Amino acid sequence: MVKESEPFEVVPFTVVIDVNEGAPYQFTGIKGRSKNGVKLPQIIRTVKKPMYLMGRDTWGTGLADYSIDGLEELIQIERKSIDDLFGTLGGRRENFEREISRLNDQCKVAAVMIEGSYAHISNFREHGPEPASVIGTMISWAQRYPNVHWIPAGSRDMAERLTFRMLERFWIDREEKIKQDAKSQKSPKTTASKTEGSTLNGPVIDPIEKAEQGNQVGRTEPVGDRCD
Repeated sequence: MVKESEPFEVVPFTVVIDVNEGAPYQFTGIKGRSKNGVKLPQIIRTVKKPMYLMGRDTWGTGLADYSIDGLEELIQIERKSIDDLFGTLGGRRENFEREISRLNDQCKVAAVMIEGSYAHISNFREHGPEPASVIGTMISWAQRYPNVHWIPAGSRDMAERLTFRMLERFWIDREEKIKQDAKSQKSPKTTASKTEGSTLNGPVIDPIEKAEQGNQVGRTEPVGDRCD
């Protein structure tokens, strides 16, 4: 929690959390990038939305858990605990793969953020498929659906931070591109020089036609069929 007297910075975008997210991230205690050697606490605004209804006509159901308000169809992050990962791949594998496929096709950036490491996955034995099968699925789907990144974050705390950093990086890159595009549109266009054949000096003459006209100068057409 940020104290009123403590300097802070407000994040310029709002994080969207799906209304069905069972254990949502609070996004507290995250600091901004260093400015003059100082990292200020960040105020991160959040809003809950039924993300499973967004773009339903074209997406179907089952979108991810986190996004940016207004950019839901561009970036999506799915949160998975180790327990949920095994339960999903064991109980509704085909549905989950369809969701991954939709994220791959529709989003510019998407990710499955796992609250554990590969070691945690390898040692999980409580239920669901074999750990080797789960890791194999992660590798296979990462190659089959390259727009969806699989990130074993190591812990819930790190997964929360990486989720925010991914959203933040997408926002920053998008804003920079918007500024660059606007700057390009405002830059003066190069004035065309007055060259022969330009509309400033008369009608435009096709270069090939002009060359053919030049070849006609001094040419005498043969008379009749006589050959010497």
